[in-house]
Amino acid sequence: MAVIYRPVRLHGQESINTYRCLPVSEQDASLIGKRTLLNGKNVSAVAERNCSVLREAFADLESAHRKGNGTRLIVPINARALLETETSTQLVLTLKQIDKSLQKAAIPEVFDFPQNLSMGALETITIPLLPFFDYYMAMPSPDTQNLVNFSNINYFGVSLDLEALDCPPEKMNGVITDFWAAATKRKLKLYIQGINDQEIEKIAQRYEVFAMDGPFIMKDSQFLGGEPEINPDYN
Repeated sequence: MAVIYRPVRLHGQESINTYRCLPVSEQDASLIGKRTLLNGKNVSAVAERNCSVLREAFADLESAHRKGNGTRLIVPINARALLETETSTQLVLTLKQIDKSLQKAAIPEVFDFPQNLSMGALETITIPLLPFFDYYMAMPSPDTQNLVNFSNINYFGVSLDLEALDCPPEKMNGVITDFWAAATKRKLKLYIQGINDQEIEKIAQRYEVFAMDGPFIMKDSQFLGGEPEINPDYN
């Protein structure tokens, strides 16, 4: 698996010091993001791809910090892979490779949760992450109205990936509003991903979301850190 990096704009912060790791399929360069790490019918294969992404991302993060760039990096972790003993062990062995000095700089974003997620299953997914990260966030289904379980076990935020939504533009405002309301109710920070036009960016600004990214805001990069290329139409 290859990776690219997407700059993340944090609310109230002008400079960019946070990026999101986007996996890229080596067979199809147009296939990027979490879609490359979805479960399908082979959890073992997903876990193997996920581990490959994490190893590359951690190596790039360590390299950036050695150069004095205090970058933070959001990395994807497949929830279903953490539910099975064998694949969870595989992921944990990979997580052990991250340097302890970087644990504050790496933030896992857990996604691909099973339907009807119970508190017990969420704990099983989350517990393996606790020794390695100070903060962790989740990407639940966008139609999830009750996020209490995530707040109960200290997820600091939730994300909404607009590029993964099968939603007509005229309904996007409602989807974002409902998800924002569910997150706010549980005091979870909201991260909106994949913003590709000004109208959606205005909605995110109106709700003062914690973080946002997308091609309308800044271009993706093959390198971690450095000076991100801002869309000239964004201000």
